[in-house]
Formats: sequence, C-alpha cells, structure tokens
Amino acid sequence: MTADSAPAGASVVLSVADAGPGRDHTVCLAVRGHGIPGLQDRSARAALDGELATALADDAARIGACLSRSTPRKRRIAVGERMTAAVVRGEVAELWAYLAGLSAAGYRLRVRLDVRPPRLRALPWELLRTESNWALLQPNMSAWRGPEPPLAADPDTGPLRVLVVVCNPLDYRVLADDELAVITGELANRLGRTFVEILDGPSRPRLSGEINRLQPHILHFIGHGMPRIGDSDPELSFNWVPDHPAGQGSVQL
Repeated sequence: MTADSAPAGASVVLSVADAGPGRDHTVCLAVRGHGIPGLQDRSARAALDGELATALADDAARIGACLSRSTPRKRRIAVGERMTAAVVRGEVAELWAYLAGLSAAGYRLRVRLDVRPPRLRALPWELLRTESNWALLQPNMSAWRGPEPPLAADPDTGPLRVLVVVCNPLDYRVLADDELAVITGELANRLGRTFVEILDGPSRPRLSGEINRLQPHILHFIGHGMPRIGDSDPELSFNWVPDHPAGQGSVQL
C-alpha cells in the first residue's frame, strides 16, 4: 500500500512527563494527522496535580487489581473515571473530545501511551473513560504503551522472527494447518530473511518463556476466542494438557 492509498488517520501521543522539583507532572496530548482534511498537527497540555498523582501511585496495587475478571464492572468504571479526572482535563479534554469525534466519523487513530514516572506507569491507564465509554476501546482506534520507538540505524537487522501459536491443536475446527500453509506461503518470497517458529498448545509458562527467548517481531495466534460471559473478560482457548507436553516445530525460510 502506498502513502497515497493509505487510509486517512492520525497518530496520537498521550504522555505524562516526570515532575521537576516542586512542580506538577505535565500531561501532553499531541496529534499528527495523515490525510484528514483540515487537520493540522495539534497539541494540548495540562497539569497533573502532584497530590493527586501521589494518591494514585500509593493506591497502584489496589487499582491494578481491577483488571482481574472477578472485579465488578462498576468498580472498574469508578477507577477509570478517577484516573481520567487526573489526566484528561482542560485543553487535553477538549482535544480528546475532538479526536473521539474523528474516530466516530471513521478515521483511524493510533494512540501511544507514554507514562514516564515509574510509579504512575504501573497504573492501568487502559481503563480511561470519556463520554461514558472506555476511551481507548472506540471504533477505529488502537492503543499501545511505551516510549517513542528509536529510529533503526541499519534497515537490515536480521531475519524477521515470527512466532505462530496454535492455541488448541486438537481442535480441527480452527483449520490450523490451512492457516499455517497460507502464512508460510506468503513468507516464501523472503528466503533467508524470515524465521517462523510454531508452538502447539503451550502452557502459560512455556508461552511466556518462548516469547522472551525468541523476541518475535510478529506474534500470530491461531485459535478460538471465548465470548464474554456476564462481567468476565473474553479469552483465547488454549489446549493445556499437563500430561501431554506440547510439541514444537520451526522452519527457516
């Protein structure tokens, strides 16, 4: 896809900067448009009150527990609204409302959360709320955490590492073999430049260990998602069978 044919959208950064001595943390919302008529690069700033930041950080463990499936929805909403009141305020709130309107109009927004103070970074900022909705779960919006990615010094950084996880290899309905054939076929034109590793029905520790070991550029799941039941979260269905170790295969393309 060329730049001219790419869908219109915007790159958004919501950041919380470290506070200087005797100063409040600074919240900044910056947006850069790509093909959106009339949208120019914009930014807004607001202060995160030091006392409120300290209160949130001191309560980080209890707030983080809200991500548990057993937490009532009302509790999550209350926590999200409390965190939103801390950072989405003043000019930041006005610009975010404008961005929400772009998302509703069909424009794609890619939001990066860059929370620099370590004590505040531990908070579940994904629970932010605006207009009685989860702020980062709107249509046409994706969000991720982390600092600005560094520019690559050398475009040739080695083979592309792909980890394919077949969640339940015993479930023929997922058509895993068909999907694996498509993946390897698409990567066949990158001979010597791609490494594909296949992991069948891993346990939690093994999945985590393989991700840490391989550090894949692409993590591809093949499996069924379990629907949300009541206030529980949706999840991927894995084939965890303690008495039957999961198999593993790899192929160099």
